[in-house]
Amino acid sequence: MIRMFKNLTHIFKNMGAKYVFYRVRHEIEKRSGLLKRRHPNNLMFGGRIEVADWIKSDGTKREIAKESINHSKSYSSQLKEKADRILSGEIQFFNAEWMKLGRDNKWIHL
Repeated sequence: MIRMFKNLTHIFKNMGAKYVFYRVRHEIEKRSGLLKRRHPNNLMFGGRIEVADWIKSDGTKREIAKESINHSKSYSSQLKEKADRILSGEIQFFNAEWMKLGRDNKWIHL
C-alpha cells in the first residue's frame, strides 16, 4: 500500500496535476461506459442515395437558394491599394513594412 501511494505521488509530481486528473477522468469514463457512448465503434449511416434521386428531392431548394443570393461584388479601397502596390513592385514584409523591390526582381514574376 505504501509502495502504491509512493508511485502515485511520484506520477503526480512528474506528470503534473492536469495530466493526472485527465487520466482519472478518462478511466472513470472508460469503466462506466460513457466513453463508448460518446465515441461509438460501429456508426450506422443511412443507405446510399443516387444522384438522380438527390436532384429530384433537392431541386426546389437549390432554385430558391440561387434566387435569394445577393451577387453584388464590392471591393474595399484597401484591397485595391494593396493590389496596385504589389503590381508596382512593392512587397509587404513580416513587420508590415512595404519595401520597393522593383518589377525586375527575381522573386516577383508579374
